[in-house]
Amino acid sequence: MTDQLQAAAICCREILTQLKVREACTTTSSIRPERVTQHDPSRRYVPSPRLAESSIPRGVVLNGSSTTDGSPDKTVSLHGYYHWHMDRAYRRKDAAELIKLAGCATRDWEIQIGKTKPTRHESHEAAVSELLSDYTGMPSDEVAWRLGQDEKWVRRQRIVKGRDPDHGRPRQVDPRTAHVLELHKRGVKQRIIAEEVGITQGRVSQILNGRR
Repeated sequence: MTDQLQAAAICCREILTQLKVREACTTTSSIRPERVTQHDPSRRYVPSPRLAESSIPRGVVLNGSSTTDGSPDKTVSLHGYYHWHMDRAYRRKDAAELIKLAGCATRDWEIQIGKTKPTRHESHEAAVSELLSDYTGMPSDEVAWRLGQDEKWVRRQRIVKGRDPDHGRPRQVDPRTAHVLELHKRGVKQRIIAEEVGITQGRVSQILNGRR
């Protein structure tokens, strides 16, 4: 194990412990009855021994609360959700992903205990202004969780403002893309933009979302 991976794993274990304690104390009040189902061995979430210091609190069964890729539902258990993703990142030896997950988990935990308030903006314009002024150079996925927005929103706002969708730096675009962006700013629907520019509506969506 590399020193960086080991350090990242320690950070993850520390926040997982906090989430575990929090859920153990609030299981009866925060987990809705319809979410807690009978144990099904075929669907049980089994923690990896690599992160064995932290496990699902007793009484919290995640059967029936998984997403399509097998991750427990974040709205049911923050601990289960982050444990699953951290374990996968550890198996892949992805220290950078572990550090990012530890940061995300810490922010969610602080919001849950009232130490940090969720990001709130007075208006859409205020959110865009903060995005452009404070987060240039930061990856879109990281900006998304910092602002409490979808990554798709972050990428689209950067594109519309003439920025690189990945890191938010100013960039030059080709004439067709510029035409698409100008029509979008005017409030023209994607279907009409596609007809005007001569491309498919799907391609218009890709351009607006910063997808190549």
